[in-house]
Amino acid sequence: MAAGSWLLDGDLPLARLRELLGIGLALPGEASGAYQTLAGFVLEQLGHMPAASDRFVWERYRFEVVDMDRHRIDRVLVSELGEAGGTAPAQPR
Repeated sequence: MAAGSWLLDGDLPLARLRELLGIGLALPGEASGAYQTLAGFVLEQLGHMPAASDRFVWERYRFEVVDMDRHRIDRVLVSELGEAGGTAPAQPR
């Protein structure tokens, strides 16, 4: 795995995700309890059930779904981009 990249399980708790990425603030929608896992965050950002290779950029990270288990997000590749880039629309591939 390249430096600045993490291959993570979809059921990773948000607190652990923030710890791994060094994110101090709550993720969008997290405070309302809309989701508790990385998979929930991905669903919230994409706005639909993803397919493998769907991706989006949030802050300075790219999130890419790399494995689905039927209707469950199994693995997500998170890559640090260089600079904070804001949010970008979801990009299905």
